[in-house]
Amino acid sequence: MAQTITTASHGVPSEEGLVRIGEGCSLDCTFCPHSRGRSGTGFADITEEQLPVARRITILAGDVLTLNLGPKIRHMRNAGASSVYVYAHPGLQNVEDTLDHLVKHGMTGLHLMLPAASREMMARMTGGLGFLGRTAALIKAANKRDLKIALEVPVVEASVGELEDTVGRALNIIKLPERIILRYLSEFDPAQGALPWDISSSVNQVQAVMEIAKERMVPVTFSDAPPPCVLNMTNALPGLYPNLGRAGSERPFVACQSCAVASVCMVSPRFAKLNEPEPIIATDLRQSEGQSSVALFLRQVKLTELKEQFKAQRPICRFPWEALEAHDIRGVVTPCAGGWPLPEITQGCESWHNMGLLEAWNSPGMQAIRRSIAMRRPQESCKADCPAFHGGPQSNIPAYKVPATKVMFDNIVLNIEEMLAGVEELRSKPQTISFSPTLRCPNECRMCDIHKVRKFMGDGPEFADMPDRLYDELLELLPTTRMLAVTGGEPLMSRRMRELLHEFDATKFPDGAATLTTNGLLLGRPVLRDLAKTPIQLFYVSLNAVDDEMYELVSGGTKRGFTKVVANVKRLLEAAVLMPSRPSVILSFVVQRSNWMQLPAFLDLANSLGTGVRLLPIERDRLGESIFTEEALLRQVLTMIQVEVLPRLPKMPWGYRNETQKLLSVIEGRLERQIWTPL
Repeated sequence: MAQTITTASHGVPSEEGLVRIGEGCSLDCTFCPHSRGRSGTGFADITEEQLPVARRITILAGDVLTLNLGPKIRHMRNAGASSVYVYAHPGLQNVEDTLDHLVKHGMTGLHLMLPAASREMMARMTGGLGFLGRTAALIKAANKRDLKIALEVPVVEASVGELEDTVGRALNIIKLPERIILRYLSEFDPAQGALPWDISSSVNQVQAVMEIAKERMVPVTFSDAPPPCVLNMTNALPGLYPNLGRAGSERPFVACQSCAVASVCMVSPRFAKLNEPEPIIATDLRQSEGQSSVALFLRQVKLTELKEQFKAQRPICRFPWEALEAHDIRGVVTPCAGGWPLPEITQGCESWHNMGLLEAWNSPGMQAIRRSIAMRRPQESCKADCPAFHGGPQSNIPAYKVPATKVMFDNIVLNIEEMLAGVEELRSKPQTISFSPTLRCPNECRMCDIHKVRKFMGDGPEFADMPDRLYDELLELLPTTRMLAVTGGEPLMSRRMRELLHEFDATKFPDGAATLTTNGLLLGRPVLRDLAKTPIQLFYVSLNAVDDEMYELVSGGTKRGFTKVVANVKRLLEAAVLMPSRPSVILSFVVQRSNWMQLPAFLDLANSLGTGVRLLPIERDRLGESIFTEEALLRQVLTMIQVEVLPRLPKMPWGYRNETQKLLSVIEGRLERQIWTPL
């Protein structure tokens, strides 16, 4: 993990930041890379301007778990950090008061360095100053406060034989393991310096750790990953290599000059003293099976080449080739939501009610959209104000990170190649699928017309749940689906979708992910048990109120719905920290005539629960709920945001500010243009 004292990029916090504080350490570890806790800046010398602006921040190293960290943690949380981890080690004791103080200021977890789980090895590795009893007491104290633990285990020649045991025993007592960090280090000799060792001898122990972590659904990553020519794992996952795809300036081996993966391999100079490895030779990737480290790096080379071709060609919009959207109430398959394709084009798009998903994905309408985009004449198929033509995400250059499985890799490569060639009828399968399995919902929300439309269309069984043939097709598509976005209706009312999400097991589909939009009423323990292994990244929970009275009004009569949903959200937050993708929970609030005055209290509620927020300006004017049809009302909403919301935001997560700014932009734009019609 490299030191990154960062600032926000374009106003957006970076994903991870690191603070090094050099106040010394009570351990005397034989492998310490932090100069016995003296590597970094002193407490007194760190200014607020130096602190990183990132979503996840780790504070290293040595004896930094002290009371005077509190104000700095609070500053980082106020600046947008959703989680702050503080370094801890086996020499610490009597930490309960300190933990309480730092938790009060916003600390969310510990970065626990654990060199061994046997007394003898612990004593050797720490100079006799680290103790298993203190470690157990520290973990117990963290568990009591529901602190997450990022477990860093040094991989050292003397202790590598105990690696599996160390990780296994630690996971047995850690309540909320956030990740496992394996860090290859060498012991230091006063005369010779760092002592080189054959790190390839660790492969069996590391692979055993991978299997333990897979069973416990805990992600594993390398800090300063060994290159694949030195350590070739047979069960490697992309998450092991956080820097995969970025080439470093260091070329410590002669083999680097002819290695096929040098362009995507970042090698730490710490590995320069190792024996000279053999260079990796390029092979036919289509014949490359398995999940070895070498295979992952070779596949990344291919994806990086395709990314460069994408940058040179820069398609106007990726979605007609990548995305399958099927949450239209009629089941019509299009490349995007929001009604951006022209009506005369969507008339040529087909519904999954009449055919299979893939057949509908290659309908005449879909082919017409691909044709116009490939010919750079998007106006022939899409509305001129589509975000894709104004810098929206549809035209962004994708990261193209390597997948773990060959089937996913092959489909991504084919999909990109067909996109760059402008192919209209695709052999590749969609990378993302957005789908509504049912149009049923226990609520009848004032801003939603789904029940009215369903009844108008005959309310047949196809609107209640997806048919078996569609379930079977979605199941067949899971190995090539990078993102499955499930919406509704209320998707959890679909028995078949719950079965599908249960089958979408992260251990079977390591490259897949999902999002779920729900009203939260059905998120009880049985449903959460069904979703325990599903790689859900985001839960969107529609709330739209801060008390039972408002919930009943907005939802069309659901009594005590607010109380039930909040209880389910709390239960979801407890379950989410042990789900494979550690999903975020986002509470949604549609700002409308009935509830706009509750927006400040909604933000307070979400912040107290520890969720994100999504603020949606109401569309249409169903039941007179639009706030955009009267200037006086819209100015009232604007004043409320300026007076009551904006002063709250400095002490709330960065995402709250972003959502508020987007809402303000819509409101101020309408007032400036003097437009008094519904969105």
